[in-house]
Amino acid sequence: MLEYGWGGRSIDPNSWQPVEMTYGPSLWGHDPTWLPADQLAASRAMRAKAAADGQRQPVQVIEGNYQVGVGGGLSDRCTALLGHIAALAGRKRGIRKRPPMPDLTLYHAAPSRSSIVHWMLEEVGEPYDIQLISFKKGENLRPEYLAVNPMGKVPALRHGDSVITEAAAICTYLADAFPQAKLNVPVSDPRRGIYLKWLFFGPSCLEPALIERAFPRREAPSRAALGFGDFDTVMNVLAKAVGCASPHLMGEQFTAADVVIGSGLRWGTMFKLLPERPEFTAYIAHLNNRPALKRASEKDKTLQAQQEA
Repeated sequence: MLEYGWGGRSIDPNSWQPVEMTYGPSLWGHDPTWLPADQLAASRAMRAKAAADGQRQPVQVIEGNYQVGVGGGLSDRCTALLGHIAALAGRKRGIRKRPPMPDLTLYHAAPSRSSIVHWMLEEVGEPYDIQLISFKKGENLRPEYLAVNPMGKVPALRHGDSVITEAAAICTYLADAFPQAKLNVPVSDPRRGIYLKWLFFGPSCLEPALIERAFPRREAPSRAALGFGDFDTVMNVLAKAVGCASPHLMGEQFTAADVVIGSGLRWGTMFKLLPERPEFTAYIAHLNNRPALKRASEKDKTLQAQQEA
């Protein structure tokens, strides 16, 4: 929101909506009578000081903060007073910034593998929309969704004009797309290789091993035929990794790798497919305390009811 004391756009002091005007109310032009008495007195004192200094120039309001326009400089004291008055006025009027429009849409079935990405989105902290996909209603096989993900699976993520599928790939993408969340390890960091290893260990080794345990075959395939080797090796490697976590896979830094591996371990525990080991118990308990995971889990309970309604 902008107010120019000498013309252009201004703000209606009652509605705080932008309006067009020729000569707007200015802290320099006349008394801003809509200010409370204490702020009004401060405004008059500031204008008197500025007039004594021979300074006169437009003032603009941006989101409740006065900023001096071009055409000369105010003394530091006057500038500070302007900001103080604006801050008080903004608090009194209850100015709030409008939240940005979501640019992220998660195609989600609650709960499912897409819950991994739901947790990741909560960790990222950017606004997002959710498009529920009901498998029971066959919505995942409808042409409109197959145009998004021809596999007819979730998750899928739309970010602007880009569509990304596969949970680990989406988590990797989000971590890199929003580095301010500090959920990735940058390409220039030598730890990047280990980080990527754990990101893709989830779908390449952990999940297939758990599925193999859940749905055993009549005749066990040879170890070389399976991409993950064998169940016991996967569990031993993971137990060693999370047992050494301090407290995360990449040390102090929580990353997208913890979201992917943590989700797999939590799922395996839920269905009693994971052996009971103290390393797994401690790591999962630590992750369960994360506020983002708690938010995603609570939202999924509501979303599941909506999805099947």
